[in-house]
Amino acid sequence: MTRTGGKCACGAQAHIETVCSDCSLAQHIGRAFQIGKGEEALKHIMEVNGITYTAANELVEKAKIVWEIRSSYEWRQDLGWLRNRVGAFGITLEDVDLAEEVIRSLSSEY
Repeated sequence: MTRTGGKCACGAQAHIETVCSDCSLAQHIGRAFQIGKGEEALKHIMEVNGITYTAANELVEKAKIVWEIRSSYEWRQDLGWLRNRVGAFGITLEDVDLAEEVIRSLSSEY
């Protein structure tokens, strides 16, 4: 498997990254705005990167373009790689089953 920026060359996610709740909001900025935490996410982006509000907004606008392009494709979440590495992440097969159930329920909402 060739890795490119944390992803397999085929575009599949190749790792898990644990982040704080503020970074998670920033990584999922669209969702942050949906749940009323967009300004909080923007503030975190500004603090972490040492940038202005205007610069943070410009980053978000660029991210929206990338999101729109990526959203034009049909994606499928495959947790098989995680299922094969449960011990490495300190989780159980039941945890993976639950994650798959959550993903299915979220997919039906959107």
